[in-house]
Amino acid sequence: MTMDDNREDRSMGMRSRVASRSAEVVRVVVRELHLLLGLLLILFVTSEVWRYVGRLTPFRVTAVVLMIFAAALLVVVVGLRQTLQRSVVASATVRVATEILTFGATLFLSFVIVGIMSVDADLVAEWSGTEGGVIMVLGIGDPALVLTRQLVQVAAFLGSLGALVFALEVIADAGARHTLVHDLVPELIDPTGGDGVDDDRYEPMPLRPGDGPGEK
Repeated sequence: MTMDDNREDRSMGMRSRVASRSAEVVRVVVRELHLLLGLLLILFVTSEVWRYVGRLTPFRVTAVVLMIFAAALLVVVVGLRQTLQRSVVASATVRVATEILTFGATLFLSFVIVGIMSVDADLVAEWSGTEGGVIMVLGIGDPALVLTRQLVQVAAFLGSLGALVFALEVIADAGARHTLVHDLVPELIDPTGGDGVDDDRYEPMPLRPGDGPGEK
């Protein structure tokens, strides 16, 4: 086997792993977060959200979004330390945090695209109560498709909320956690329904005299 063949095999193996990981994340999102996605879509077309977020300055919106993402990462770090073995906590944390940030970014881009296609400048002004804020005019259709500051802020806010809920779901639900990190922690595959908690962390409570089996 030539060097080119080895390089091609490694490339194919990497693409296969990436495709497999992507499919697992999509499966978790569809199974666990379908209600969240519906709720976020409802919030996206709610004028109160646009009025609240759209009137904030870009600095304040950025601060709020970063705080929400930081809370999501904190949930991941603390949660995985409590539920996984110490030897794999670091690698599992990096993986889950990356997938949560990717999920939030995907939500952000999705809302931006939907907003450009469905929310014109007049509707943005009506919902947010603020005029202007047009960043880009695409010049397609009548009225023209526009990208506005208010849309970007709302999309970023909803994307960060989605990332936080995703983090909470991964930590709270053993099935979602298993799907995302099972290849890092083979011990998570537990036919009895265990959730991968490192039992070595916990010491059994010593029995008092007379409490042992068969003792009275």
